Amino acid sequence: MKAKFEVGLVLSATDKMSRVLDSAVRKAKYRFRGIDEVNKKVSTSLNRVMLTGAVIGAGIYRTIRVAEDAATANHVLENTFKQMWGDNGASATAAKNAEKFADSLQYSIGKSKDEIKLVQAKITTFKYLSNTLGRTSGLYDRITQASFDLAATGFGDAVGNANLLSKALVDPYEKVNSLVRTGAVIKEDVIKIKNIAQTKGRYAAQLALMKAIERQVKGNAAAGANASDKMKVGFREIAETIGNIFLPTFNQAGDKVKAYVDKIKNFITSHQRAIRFVVKAGAVMLALAIPLKIITMLISAIIGVSRIITFFKGLSAAISLASKSQALFNITMWANPIGLIIAGVVALTVVIAVCWKHFAGFRAVIKTVWDTIKGFFTTLMLKLS
Repeated sequence: MKAKFEVGLVLSATDKMSRVLDSAVRKAKYRFRGIDEVNKKVSTSLNRVMLTGAVIGAGIYRTIRVAEDAATANHVLENTFKQMWGDNGASATAAKNAEKFADSLQYSIGKSKDEIKLVQAKITTFKYLSNTLGRTSGLYDRITQASFDLAATGFGDAVGNANLLSKALVDPYEKVNSLVRTGAVIKEDVIKIKNIAQTKGRYAAQLALMKAIERQVKGNAAAGANASDKMKVGFREIAETIGNIFLPTFNQAGDKVKAYVDKIKNFITSHQRAIRFVVKAGAVMLALAIPLKIITMLISAIIGVSRIITFFKGLSAAISLASKSQALFNITMWANPIGLIIAGVVALTVVIAVCWKHFAGFRAVIKTVWDTIKGFFTTLMLKLS
């Protein structure tokens, strides 16, 4: 009778505690409902701000990259003129004039000025074309445009065409034949140009060859440029203008990064033992985490949430039955959380033992997991040693 009375007291106290907790939870939810709404609004606003900032940041970075590409193209062209004609005012002026032509040509052919400047840099390496006569006569600019016209016709790329055309124009008599296969000239032109080269000289032959090329391909690049290509050029110009605002700061940051990288490298060199310890510690933590994760997933797959709930319900019934008989354990122990944990461990052990005995598939999974864990630790220890 005393045992029954004790069981009744425990169950009554448990029920009362459950009702008190439910009431407290309901009141807390009601009181904090407004705070929760405010928190949701603040969280949403912060997410929007972060997204906007990310978009703006990505856009600024893109404009900086465009500005860097433009600066690189300018440096390449200017340095090529400097290498060919010396570090003086004349070569600098020639480079600036070439850049201006590229700026204007890009809108008509739908190609970025950076691409055009690479073509110009190739032509500049041929002295008979980038000299004062070649530039002032317009021959230099005409070769630049013809390189893109020939590419638009379907032959090669602009830089490769610039190289091919320049070689032919430097020595029209010997190299004009190489242009027949491109469609830039015809056989009748070859005979005529060779005759001019013999009778009137190189420059006259260059002009005749350039005229023959333009007769075949002139205007093809402009004709093939659509509105989208020209819009890309315009947007790229806007992006470059914006990027130039941030580029100096970005370059300064890059210099500072290099200084920090040097400091980090020096720290690593001076603390190799500590670095090795951290790496080994990380490897050990990973080694512990992987098998524990596998075991957790395995237990979850075998038992499941619903089985855990059923298990504890059965445990409660077992407690009640045992308390009545007082043959297996005392009710006060099982009302203690530590006792429940012990019971859970015992029950889980029983479940695993039954599954091991009666289910071959379960045994195969456990063996595979154990072999995997054992092999992992064996390999890890070999690596660390």
